[in-house]
Amino acid sequence: QMLEATRCVATQHFLQGLRFSPWEAAYYMSPPTAACLGVLSAALEGPRILALGTPPPVLPLVTCSVLGLGINLANYLVLKHCSSLAMKLLLSARDIGLLAWGVVALGEGISAQQCVGYFVSVLAFLAYSYFRACEARPAVPLSTAPTSKVKPACREPAERVWTPLLRR
Repeated sequence: QMLEATRCVATQHFLQGLRFSPWEAAYYMSPPTAACLGVLSAALEGPRILALGTPPPVLPLVTCSVLGLGINLANYLVLKHCSSLAMKLLLSARDIGLLAWGVVALGEGISAQQCVGYFVSVLAFLAYSYFRACEARPAVPLSTAPTSKVKPACREPAERVWTPLLRR
């Protein structure tokens, strides 16, 4: 999760901070990503492939590579128009959806510890999003704000506790 978050923030920096196109971001992000994945793949899967004695089929490998490029470009396009936090929330929602699909449709088991872990993770992201939104919203004194059109400012004690923790 930590590496995925780092990748999202770095990609957001390329796309929004440096104003790169998705192709340019892929140009700079692909070599280090390929190097990391190549080393891990060679260490973890290389001995098993060599033990087979026959070369791996080329068509499935090329197909997976092309699909991976498409997924990465789609991620870059999403990150170009939203924040890395929103992307991380989308990825968490996807993971929860896949988990639910596995449990309901495929009959996979899930432990109570896994349920608690996903719940805590989602709760933390929601709290972070809430407090970031409160930080970005201008504080409007409740006595001068019309009650029907302006949402009240975030509670001051919560801002005092969470804001220093959330700042970079």
